[in-house]
Amino acid sequence: MRFYFLIILFTFFASALSAQIPVGSEAEALEQLENRGISEEEFRARMLEKGYDLDNIKPEQIPQLQSVIEETLSELEEENKKSDSNAPSQTETANPAPKQESRVQDKNTDTPVGISDENVIEAVEDGATVEEAITEEISEQTNSDNPPAPVYGQNIFRNQTLEVYRSADNIKPPDTYVLGSGDDIIISIFGRSQAEFAFTINEEGFIKPTGISRIYLKGLTLETARRLLRQRFSQYYSFAPEQFSFTVNAARTITVNIFGEVENFGSFTISAINTAFNALVAAGGPTDIGTVRKIKLIRGTEVKILDVYDFLFNPNVQYDYFLQNNDIIQIPTSEKIVTIKGAVKRPFKYELIDEEDLVDLIRYAGGLNVNAYLKNVQVNRIIGGQRVIIDVDLEEIIAKDTGFALENGDEVQVRIIPERLENFAEVEGAVEFEGKYELTPGTKVTDLLARAELREDSRTDVAFLQRKNSDESVRLIKLNIDSLQNGTAEDYVLQRRDKIVIYSQKFYTDSYNVEIDGAVRQPKTYAYEQGLTVADLINLSGGLRPDATDFAYVTRTDFNNSDLLEYIRIDIKQAVAVPTSVANLMLQPRDRVLVMSSSSFSDEFQIRVAGAVRAPGSFQYAPTLDLNDVLTLAGGLQISAAANRIDIFRVILNENEPTQTVVATVQVDKNLNIVTGGEIELEPFDLVVVRNVPDFELQNTVTLNGEVRYPGVYALITENEKLTDVIKRAGGLTAEAFPEGAQLFRTESNIGFVILDLDKALNAPGSRFNYILKDGDNVTIPKSKDLVTILLRGTLAAELYPDKMLDGGKLSVAYVKGKNAEWYLNEYAAGINRKKRARRRLITVEHPNGQIENDVALFSSPSVSKGSIINVGLKPKKEPKEKEDSEPIDWNKVVTDTIAIASGVLTVLVLAARL
Repeated sequence: MRFYFLIILFTFFASALSAQIPVGSEAEALEQLENRGISEEEFRARMLEKGYDLDNIKPEQIPQLQSVIEETLSELEEENKKSDSNAPSQTETANPAPKQESRVQDKNTDTPVGISDENVIEAVEDGATVEEAITEEISEQTNSDNPPAPVYGQNIFRNQTLEVYRSADNIKPPDTYVLGSGDDIIISIFGRSQAEFAFTINEEGFIKPTGISRIYLKGLTLETARRLLRQRFSQYYSFAPEQFSFTVNAARTITVNIFGEVENFGSFTISAINTAFNALVAAGGPTDIGTVRKIKLIRGTEVKILDVYDFLFNPNVQYDYFLQNNDIIQIPTSEKIVTIKGAVKRPFKYELIDEEDLVDLIRYAGGLNVNAYLKNVQVNRIIGGQRVIIDVDLEEIIAKDTGFALENGDEVQVRIIPERLENFAEVEGAVEFEGKYELTPGTKVTDLLARAELREDSRTDVAFLQRKNSDESVRLIKLNIDSLQNGTAEDYVLQRRDKIVIYSQKFYTDSYNVEIDGAVRQPKTYAYEQGLTVADLINLSGGLRPDATDFAYVTRTDFNNSDLLEYIRIDIKQAVAVPTSVANLMLQPRDRVLVMSSSSFSDEFQIRVAGAVRAPGSFQYAPTLDLNDVLTLAGGLQISAAANRIDIFRVILNENEPTQTVVATVQVDKNLNIVTGGEIELEPFDLVVVRNVPDFELQNTVTLNGEVRYPGVYALITENEKLTDVIKRAGGLTAEAFPEGAQLFRTESNIGFVILDLDKALNAPGSRFNYILKDGDNVTIPKSKDLVTILLRGTLAAELYPDKMLDGGKLSVAYVKGKNAEWYLNEYAAGINRKKRARRRLITVEHPNGQIENDVALFSSPSVSKGSIINVGLKPKKEPKEKEDSEPIDWNKVVTDTIAIASGVLTVLVLAARL
């Protein structure tokens, strides 16, 4: 109970040093003793002489010890001063011992990992006791560092499939829960008699209702206690059996000692609502070598064996393992670990016990897959220092129920039935229905062809039967289908995996193509035919396009060497006009005809128009195009255009000389005709730029929406007109306006919503919220709001309201002046859901003007105004860390010290806050 010793020190020194820096850790508390020249052992011993065992003092006794502590400290100081006169000088003494490090050492590294005071405080605020909060934090620290479980069953502790319940959690215990001293119970009677009682089972194990004799409940299950209480109360009250209710309102806390092959051994203070399985979660579960089948639950001389596999197959088993104060859970090492691979539903490592055999292993692995090969299951085993393979006929074992014993370290391989088919023959080629067919005894080639149906183009004089030999080589058997069908040749009986290949007439015929491309209407590839000419190919492709040149090229490929090409130039128009001319070349297979386009031999020149025109762009040059034309094609001048400042930039092109750029400036009238600057003829590559009138600007506007007297669009009449000036011009706010919810949306530079506090802007025109308005600003002032919205993710609202009230994942409630966000969450949403990793420090409030507040201090929460939205964030899951080799750590000492340190820190923080 070092915890109470530290509370005593912290309480005393916090009050004695209230004008100084408060004590903040165990090391600082002990330093206060050391500064007085007193050791912890001296102080403990002297207090024990006076009858006070500091390890067993209850918290409510601490204030009464103030005078005794001061008297004891003064006595020890006086005695030490007398002995100091004979002690050596400070320079002669050894270096003082370093302060105790108030952090936990990570078990994989030498890096100190501190338990988070913030998380512990938060857990206490959420209803946990100090001890429960520390247990939770240590459990989370341990489990976050654990690697994946190597043995089936360990995973439920490492991935926290189960959780550790708190005393304050609203968890309904099952009928097998065992009552004990400290349990808070509620008894309700709602028959003819109406009554409700709240009791706490005292240290002697009984309750004492008024007018009724003692009722002993300690050690009884919930079901037994309910029957007893119903019987006793029925002697004094009138009710039917179903009109009597007995529940546990708050379970007591107990201390459980967990040792052996566990990730984090030591003493854990948890709610009695937890079973032994939950307690193991707090300790991180068994280590890689710890058993999951023979975990011992020790209570005095009684020992129960806990089997995790029983729980995995029947979760109700956990209710047979409720805990009592000072119970011991001991995890021995595992004795028989076997591995199963292959065609089972859950290949993994499993722990077997006693007489469990291969059949049990398969059952734990989820059973066999449908493709499991049972005739030869192999067991890889170490015998005499060597690995050997044992072949097991699982089919026979199952049929005769003989079993097969396994040994520690065995690896079982359940093979998969091969995917390949055997009882088929195949038809490929010129048949209507290619593929595999079932092969029955006596099936012949003609039988299979009758099912596959020969195509009209199939060759029936030549076919092949491909037959695989035993060495997987292929033997070819030549077939004559005609002879087989008329009975003049032997009709082969097919064997498994035979393949019949039927060839098409096309397979033995050469085919060639010719191609035409370029300035024809339908460039395409055509099948070659003997006697095809260039004119024929032109006609097949739709004829020549109007832009076709007089000549074309025929590209011819050498038959003996495809890399050799010949280019033949022909008069294409003569070939078409006079088919008998030499130009109408006779084509050969693989010839390609390319008809050239006249556009391929001409340049396209552009004139560009830019600046203050409606449709700037590029236009193709033509000698007839003038300035009026290009300005008209560009949509004409914009209203902001300066008609007297149109620049024409021209590139001077001289053969074999560098280019030069010159500019001419002209003025045009409203009809876009040049009035000054002279006549100018446009040339290729000219750039026409129309300038804007200097300082030209149309009126800028803003929009006021909502609760102003005259909403709508307003022009800004001064250069730096402010928000309140425009609202004043709009007649001010209406009586129903809600200025706290006013919003400003700015389109300039895609800024979007701007945080606005209209109240401050109206009350103090010099406020930073009295913004200078910009063109396009949109100000919305809503009507008065009297609701607050709660986003339900991260809350327990689903347990409080019917589903129809939770549509959309939010809840709207009445605004209550002066209440903060946490009050609303507890009052209307049943509080924070820690199971979903929601945390109090992640509460945020979005105010009506868009401002977000998340100021969560130790005893405060964000403020809430009318129209606010309350949200509870979720704590992100920690990524698992890789396990590294390191020196073993005494976790018993680490856990003990950590509980003491964290408890002390929390107590000081609470005391400081109260002061």
